[in-house]
Amino acid sequence: MRILLATSITELDDSLKIIFRKNGIETIGDCYSVEVLVKVAQELGVNTVITTSLMGDHGLLLKAIKSLKENGIRVIILPGDIDNEETRKFVVELVPYGVYDFVFDDITPEKVLDSLMNPAVLGDVPRNLTEAAMSKQKLGQKLETHAEMVSVVAEKQEAAKRKATLTNLLNLSKNNNKHNKNTENTKKNVSENKEPIPNNKKSLSQYLSIPNIRFLQKNNKKDNDIKLETGFANTRILISVWNPLGTIKSFTALNLAIASKNSGLINFDLTCPELDFWFGIKQTKIQEANEKDAGILTMGESMNPELVPKMLREMKWGVRYLPAGNKIGNIGTPNYTDGMKLFKEIIQKAKEEVPILIIDAGRNFEHPATFAALSESDIILVPIFGTPQELGIISQQLTELKRVYVEKPTIELLYVTEDTHKKTQPICDRRIEINLTHNVIINASMQNIPHSLDEGRDAWTGLVRELTLSERRRKEIK
Repeated sequence: MRILLATSITELDDSLKIIFRKNGIETIGDCYSVEVLVKVAQELGVNTVITTSLMGDHGLLLKAIKSLKENGIRVIILPGDIDNEETRKFVVELVPYGVYDFVFDDITPEKVLDSLMNPAVLGDVPRNLTEAAMSKQKLGQKLETHAEMVSVVAEKQEAAKRKATLTNLLNLSKNNNKHNKNTENTKKNVSENKEPIPNNKKSLSQYLSIPNIRFLQKNNKKDNDIKLETGFANTRILISVWNPLGTIKSFTALNLAIASKNSGLINFDLTCPELDFWFGIKQTKIQEANEKDAGILTMGESMNPELVPKMLREMKWGVRYLPAGNKIGNIGTPNYTDGMKLFKEIIQKAKEEVPILIIDAGRNFEHPATFAALSESDIILVPIFGTPQELGIISQQLTELKRVYVEKPTIELLYVTEDTHKKTQPICDRRIEINLTHNVIINASMQNIPHSLDEGRDAWTGLVRELTLSERRRKEIK
């Protein structure tokens, strides 16, 4: 079997992979976006897709499932609670496409395994749902014809398959150790290097308006008294690092996040995602990508703010990072519907997760992601080298921002090098200096060792303390 998991729920994927491996079955990969589901399945050459109604818009999911079935790919779907009206409607729409493998709530890995090893036939679908499907005006005739064709032949074929499958399962169980050893040497599971997901995060079924999958529900007790390394409790701060020229912007955001401790870092520079390279996010073929490479661009228009708690994960250097992500070969950036609202909701969800949130904003403030970051910020931090040309453009852009009602506290971070123009006048509300030569910046990048972990540790920790104090004083005055 060549199985693709497309449940969009990490805990469920993990549980299925464990029980599958115990039975000598390996999955080929994972998919997290309904928009690329068919493409991924075809490129990986799978013959079975296991998915849920959590994958996204039901209309898009129906189209994807129809396309999968037309390509001869079996679909096992976990639609939710059968007593829920939306679930029943969803099943009714799927049956005409020849989808009979349903695993209803309560979901367990054993139930999914049983469905995988025992393909269902039309007669296995609850009768009231098949009758409802057959009565649909547009699909009734197609389903009736299909039912007549499979009523005699399919039953015998499926019975034979079921018997053969059970025999294979027994053989696999007997040779489990040998099989696992061989598969480890001949296959690479796309999600082998996946980092464990903390168990205290909510599952999507608790957020979305679909039936709960109770097997996945976990408590989500939040710590409302998070203490920063700076020594202040209950301080929440959002810092957007921005420079319209892109000068040392991502470098600054990265080192600031590392020095902050317990921080979150979001890459909103979707056109030039330098941070992704620091964190080792692959921009490769679908077959070589894994869950760690998934980000905002990977999800495309299917990006949902409710995914943020899972996608904002600790990757390196103690930082929880939400990447721009692997675009899976797509060109450009997605045309997000109501992008401004989406990116602001992403920010709000991320702020609930960490005490200090840092955003690497894109260069163009007119881009929805960059504008959302700047307009939601507590502080806009502008890293500069202080050349007259650089300061002139930034000053002009800050004026433009005020014209669109973005008036946030601005702090320019002047990198003092051997040839820095220290005599230039500040253009932001405040200027902070940090001593750093060009050679240090280049060496840090070449070695992929952030400056805040090396000789610049004290300087960056001091900067975090200064920014936090500044924001605390501002809030006290207000």
